Amino acid sequence: VEFHHPRHACRVAGAGGQPGDPTTPPPSAGPMLTVTGTVVYGAWKKGEVRIDAFDGDHSVHGTHPGVVASARITRPGAFTLTVPENTGKLYIEAVVDEDEDGRPGPQDPMGTAERYPVTVATTSVDGIAIKLVKHEAPTDGKGKGDF
Repeated sequence: VEFHHPRHACRVAGAGGQPGDPTTPPPSAGPMLTVTGTVVYGAWKKGEVRIDAFDGDHSVHGTHPGVVASARITRPGAFTLTVPENTGKLYIEAVVDEDEDGRPGPQDPMGTAERYPVTVATTSVDGIAIKLVKHEAPTDGKGKGDF
């Protein structure tokens, strides 16, 4: 899967990635580097893990960061993202699709990299750790799990 971002052409990579993931970057992408790390979640039972690197911080109200690179792994463990050289600050997040509905949800375990953001310049980055946490079900204020 290739992502087209206004500033970057990106590809999906990763240990245990999905069939059809490209093995080489687009020729016009320039030098590529890797960002590697580990996703930890001791309570994992099922669900694919998606790791995304964004060009901005989701916690800043009103921002809509773009995906620079993404990887999928079959269970928590080692991952690799491939990004263009001199990408700059990356905000790396992971989520387990525990309910297996194909998208992140409020009850799916998620987390951010311990180093947040990670800066990518001219060398690859190793040792990124992401610890996932399962959040309680959102409520309507009356203790019910509907949302």
